[in-house]
Amino acid sequence: VSTSNIKDQIEILSYIEGREKVSTLRKSHIYCFPTYHGEGMPASLLEAMAFGLAVITRPVGGIKDFFQNNIMGILTESREPEVLASLIAKLLDNRQSLARIARYNHEYALRNFSSDSVARRLEEYYKKILAQ
Repeated sequence: VSTSNIKDQIEILSYIEGREKVSTLRKSHIYCFPTYHGEGMPASLLEAMAFGLAVITRPVGGIKDFFQNNIMGILTESREPEVLASLIAKLLDNRQSLARIARYNHEYALRNFSSDSVARRLEEYYKKILAQ
């Protein structure tokens, strides 16, 4: 990041929570999550989408089961900093695409991951099981 043309637009953070997390997500545009763990469904990824951030991530764990490449952001096999920096630059260079992804991710997260929508789906599953 420090040697690229995006160094003034990038902030690398460690663990944050509470108000600091909300404040950070509100002022951000891209969530870069180059995980290599076989995670289920990372909460941080869903939170970023709910705040309307474009996502750069890897197709591991549950991510590969729902993430739509070039619609929700960018899937990459790489964890190389140079590759990640170029993908961030690619998103930042096309503000219209970034805005489209942001709207889509926000709406997708609300539709699929809000507590109300999850509760409705669970209720439907339980009704189907009880009806058998």
